[in-house]
Amino acid sequence: MPADFSSDVFLSHSAKDDAEATENCGSPAPRIATIHSCMKRPVTASAAKTQFPRLLREVEAGETIAISRHDETVAYLIPRARLEALVGRLGILANPAAMRAIRQHEAGKLHFHPLSALDEDAG
Repeated sequence: MPADFSSDVFLSHSAKDDAEATENCGSPAPRIATIHSCMKRPVTASAAKTQFPRLLREVEAGETIAISRHDETVAYLIPRARLEALVGRLGILANPAAMRAIRQHEAGKLHFHPLSALDEDAG
């Protein structure tokens, strides 16, 4: 008899996101990431203008750079992967069903199974 997974959540979790965050920031990304968590000192707008190729290489290497004008941060240069991760997290936070599932998980009301369990069920 096939298992009943109707109210369960299936996760395929690899450590790729945590590994990237650890590599880029020195520690795994928190549930809701903030840009400030792994940012180096701010660069002035005039310095950013003259040093843009070097700053771009640093961002490609995983650095997040704040650009300031008159001692106020006005922009950030962040790696594409970091931005995509933030957009993905925002999408989850904006999804009521996903947030409901997260709250149920935190309350211990969800049962997780590996995705391979679906293959076993189909056979």
